[in-house]
Amino acid sequence: MILKKLFLLFTLAMSSALYAQSPSHVYLYWDHENLSHTMTIGFHSPIETSNVHAYISNTKNVSIQNAKKTPPTETICYQELKRCVHRFSLRGLKPASPYYFIIHDGKNNRTKEKKFRTLGENPNLVTMVSGGDLSVTRETKMLLTKSAGFSPDLAVLGGDLAYDDGELRNIGLWDLWLNHWEEAMVTPDGFTIPMILAIGNHEVKGGWNAKSSDATFFLKFFQQDEKKTYFSRELGKLAVLMILDSGHIASVEEQVPWILKNLTKYKDVPYRFAAYHVPLYPSHRDFQDEHSSHLRKFWGPVFDRGLTFALEHHDHSLKRTHRIRAGKRDAKNGVLYLGDGCFGIAPRPVHPERWYLAKATSVAHFWVTKFKKESVKMEAIGQDGQVFDSSELKNPKTVNIK
Repeated sequence: MILKKLFLLFTLAMSSALYAQSPSHVYLYWDHENLSHTMTIGFHSPIETSNVHAYISNTKNVSIQNAKKTPPTETICYQELKRCVHRFSLRGLKPASPYYFIIHDGKNNRTKEKKFRTLGENPNLVTMVSGGDLSVTRETKMLLTKSAGFSPDLAVLGGDLAYDDGELRNIGLWDLWLNHWEEAMVTPDGFTIPMILAIGNHEVKGGWNAKSSDATFFLKFFQQDEKKTYFSRELGKLAVLMILDSGHIASVEEQVPWILKNLTKYKDVPYRFAAYHVPLYPSHRDFQDEHSSHLRKFWGPVFDRGLTFALEHHDHSLKRTHRIRAGKRDAKNGVLYLGDGCFGIAPRPVHPERWYLAKATSVAHFWVTKFKKESVKMEAIGQDGQVFDSSELKNPKTVNIK
């Protein structure tokens, strides 16, 4: 406990030193289901820096004279922390196109130029990295750096990111986490990697059955949906992702009709997958864990009606299940569950003898998923680049993609 308190004090001190440099954090995510025509910039600034604008250009060497000037879509300020969080929602972008941007305060302060690329509308390949349970460890940054080397189009994060527990005093953890992300999550050719994020128990006060206000930082740093902690994102015409809330703010039950509606809406999309925090099929915790049992009861049957695979987290280990349908192995029609959230946090022991586990081991890793029209391939990668596990799912049916 003493070491933990000392660590928190250290992170707060480091945060102050990092944040004193204005302007501050810049990162990318999406607040719209279409990833081909939109992008969202998140930006933190000292509270006195109010007149900020994003300048967007199709060419590099952005200046305020030659770029499109965009005001924040929304600004939320933390009076106690003397900072503001700005959201720039970009619309009408061209698919599969590079964009360059800076953020300027109208005076002498501007961010370094960054660039991103929109997703194609009908891509032949989409590369995604994913994982959860990160923290701010040395291993986290090494894994982030390694994952960026795969030049992913996006990163999907399954909750428990900075481990702030919804406490204002833990802002230093977020400053270090965002600093790691900004430095590490850049592709070899210089593109900043956008995030899609699910909420976990360590993003809210109390962990479970919380209010939106209990997510002190997460829902303001990443304003992915104005009303809900669950939403969908389209990976061109290749796949659709459903981000779910495993009972931290939204109830598990209320999401069932929404999941079914989306599985029906996207029934002709080759791959339909979900990402959320707590696993239906844990590799470390007890199979009868109350949260996992509750999720299996309500989400298992609806997943069986059209989900291709699921990204699970929370247990701090690596796992791949057999394909499962109706609570049994089904190699032909079952859902594949991948996990279990060990993107930097210390690994935990596993139970590989369980009937549903095809692979389980205690190792830090991330998943690289490559979507193609013919199949989707997933690999679990370690910080030295070793492949710990892999799986491939064929396109479940012939789909005419035009």
